[in-house]
Amino acid sequence: MRVEAIILRAIKFKESSLIVHALTDEHGKISIMCQGAYKRKVHQLTALDTLSLTEMVLREGRTMYYLNEADVIMRSNRMTDDKKAFYTGHMIAEILTKTLDDGYATNTIFPLTKTLLLTMEEGGSPFLLGAAWILKYTSYMGYRPKIGQGNGPYVLCTYGVLSAQDVSAEMYVTPLSEEQKQWLERLLMEPFSSITKYKPMLDRDLRLMQLALLYASQNFELRRLNTDTVFTKELFNE
Repeated sequence: MRVEAIILRAIKFKESSLIVHALTDEHGKISIMCQGAYKRKVHQLTALDTLSLTEMVLREGRTMYYLNEADVIMRSNRMTDDKKAFYTGHMIAEILTKTLDDGYATNTIFPLTKTLLLTMEEGGSPFLLGAAWILKYTSYMGYRPKIGQGNGPYVLCTYGVLSAQDVSAEMYVTPLSEEQKQWLERLLMEPFSSITKYKPMLDRDLRLMQLALLYASQNFELRRLNTDTVFTKELFNE
């Protein structure tokens, strides 16, 4: 079968092969055995890079798919050149890998992620786009955050952004400023194309992505992401 896929992770298997986890539109997240991957032509190996948008010809096995052909549709130049985009992309790939079961397919997750990748190539703050993707993704997965309209102060909790007076101690996660509350609502509601128009601000944008990730972590019961053990704020300072 021929599919369009977003590469999430590639793990070396034996001497020359890879097991690839990929996100597809019709089949959800799938595992693919790429036999002799390191012996393939360079363009086919590049097609297996994290978050490459790739066209694949697969055959179905008993427990996974097997790769016949792979051709790059789009490989992110920005992720190669921009540390913030690289971090954001790998964080998204890790979230998808850890929160999606193999074979779980919806008609929203693949187009959402594909749109993010295409939009990120055009510009904008990778951290704002990453935060927006997290909030939209958690919404599509059944954890849409509530945005309270009552009187502040506000807090981020397992249900979303609510007035502190409406949140019990066991729901409480972290306090929010009025500005942060407005930004989280904006990132949830606006399309990626609108978010690219906001001027990047490192401290603000990184904090908003951390808040979105904190919300997702509470609802998906994610442990610390490997991505966060590698990257620190200091790495992003220009």
